[in-house]
Amino acid sequence: MSARRVAVIGAGASGLISAKWLAAEGLEPVVFERTDRIGGVWTYDETISGGGSPSYRSLVTNVSRHKTHLSDHLLDEELGDFPARARVLEWLQRYADRSDLLRRVRLGAGVQRVVPVRDGWTVDNEPFDAVVVASGLFARPFLPALPGVDAFGGRIMHAAEYMHPEPFADLDVIVIGSGSSGADIAVELSRIARVTLSVREISSVVPKTIDGRPLDHLLTRRLERRKPEDRGRRLHDAIAGEYRRRGIDPAIWPPRVVPLAHGRAPTPSEELAGKVVDGTIALCPAPQRFGTDGLHFADGHARRADLVVFATGYELAFPFLPAGLVPVRGIDEVDLYRHVWPPDAPGLAFVGICRVSGAVPPIAEMQARWIARVLSGGLGLPSPDEMRREISARRAAHAAAGTEYMRVPFLGYLDEIGELLGVRPRDERKLQDEVVNATQYR
Repeated sequence: MSARRVAVIGAGASGLISAKWLAAEGLEPVVFERTDRIGGVWTYDETISGGGSPSYRSLVTNVSRHKTHLSDHLLDEELGDFPARARVLEWLQRYADRSDLLRRVRLGAGVQRVVPVRDGWTVDNEPFDAVVVASGLFARPFLPALPGVDAFGGRIMHAAEYMHPEPFADLDVIVIGSGSSGADIAVELSRIARVTLSVREISSVVPKTIDGRPLDHLLTRRLERRKPEDRGRRLHDAIAGEYRRRGIDPAIWPPRVVPLAHGRAPTPSEELAGKVVDGTIALCPAPQRFGTDGLHFADGHARRADLVVFATGYELAFPFLPAGLVPVRGIDEVDLYRHVWPPDAPGLAFVGICRVSGAVPPIAEMQARWIARVLSGGLGLPSPDEMRREISARRAAHAAAGTEYMRVPFLGYLDEIGELLGVRPRDERKLQDEVVNATQYR
């Protein structure tokens, strides 16, 4: 009997990881990649408009390499605490080579149509037993509609188009959005341009290092197991102390440089707080409308701009799926059982669609291991009604806590799926003071 064939859509980190674990369970993955290379968001090509992916030349990881390791494929120590984009891409390429994945990848094969059929699925009319969607969170740049855009005389771009700062030297630039890409772009441009950061509601901004060590090294099992208020107090004190060491008083910056709020993920940045406090980057409220030479803000003020960069995130989209099969709520939420399985589409699974308070690759690996085990027949799934009840309960819990439904806690989610697979560490006493990573779930 031939192995069950599984289509994997996307050859970024999540797709490659999925293919590796599907093959390890005796399945036959076929990976469809619309571009001419593997690596997803970590690819970059200055000969292509926008760089060919949402990354930019200077991109580095926001999470330390120690927490980004896969269970059997580590990031080398010489890459430093926060590896650069090109080094992460090389790491993924070595992973594909080691796992003999390249022969399973079809480059330049964008998927147009995925359809459920009686005995499984078809992908552009080719039959498969199951489909894994690993197309990522960056499907469609989101640009909020602002009046007056047609009258604006400057340039408008989404962060997805940004590659490097050199073309924008000595310009007046407004960056809209204070997430990771907005912070990175604002800081980088501030070295050669006049930059304003416009935000509707800024996240807490945290340094990536504390006393020379990655901040996320504080997130040991011992700390993660504490009550949220105790954990928050420990992080608050550590981050506030770091800012004081840098000569920044955490109390003087209204948008909070320490993570006091539980509901939103913090923005990691080594330099943003300092540059706002010393005036290198101006801070303005949300934009209200474009004018002929700049932006008008919610507080009634206006600023001139040669360039406006929208670092306003992305919309989730699965244009290859039948309309209504997996509906997207708002712009970036989908109802999936434990963020993987749609209740009403047997044989369809998603990897890397949730947002992670931590590193994505280990989460994608745990999801892929679970999917492979289920598709190979080693584990079952609950009924569709049970899945829907779990989704409703999870939504209610997030709503009560004021947290994002699509965001998962790093340790908590690894434990949750690890428990299903029987790989959750049993003797946590030996691990309680170690940095949590995927190697502990082998």
